[in-house]
Amino acid sequence: ADLAMDEIAVGSRRITDVTGKLNKAYTKDVLYIDELLGKAHQGRLTGFAEIIIDGPLQYGVNMSVEDVDLNDLLNAGVENAEDRITIQGKLDATVQLIAEADNATNRRASGVLRVSNGAMGEMPVVLDTMHVVTMELPGNTPFTDGVMSYRLKGDTLTFEEIDLVGPSLGMVGAGTLDLKTEELDLLFLAGAPPAEGPKLLGIEEFVQNVAREISEIEVTGTLSEPEMRSVPFR
Repeated sequence: ADLAMDEIAVGSRRITDVTGKLNKAYTKDVLYIDELLGKAHQGRLTGFAEIIIDGPLQYGVNMSVEDVDLNDLLNAGVENAEDRITIQGKLDATVQLIAEADNATNRRASGVLRVSNGAMGEMPVVLDTMHVVTMELPGNTPFTDGVMSYRLKGDTLTFEEIDLVGPSLGMVGAGTLDLKTEELDLLFLAGAPPAEGPKLLGIEEFVQNVAREISEIEVTGTLSEPEMRSVPFR
């Protein structure tokens, strides 16, 4: 069957002009949503999903978004100007998620996201369909480009690599975020920005490519109250 919806609300965020193909397996209670297309905050969304409807609701989602406007996405539904995030840029992301309704301990996800042409002091992380958390970034100047790979197991979000580039600073890091307590444990290496932009090169190659002095930045505390400490590179 054809699927067509004018709008899907995910909290304050909206996916519009949604189309797809809806199919049900003959031998088991599984619902398939294929060829999923939609518009999301000035960008595009594509993907597919599987939903197990026998017993506790379980679902899997494979989703990509392209050219999503960060300012429009992160400030959706924010009416108070003082609460708005100052951010610019375009977001591309791919997310694979397996989860069970009302059971966060069983969810698994992985993803890669890229921000380009930006001005950002915070980095967004797309966990599933328009569910986004933002993390304050070290540094005194906004970053223009960034790429991140991550995986989620239960409430533990592991940043496998975060690669950021600004006009005068390059940074690569990794660490974890506990989604339940919002506790952060990350480590960044900062130095001169690479000439070719963020590439998920890995820490060793980042160190080899940076000719200037490198500093180490530890990020702890919580999402709402992060604590950043700069220490000499060991």
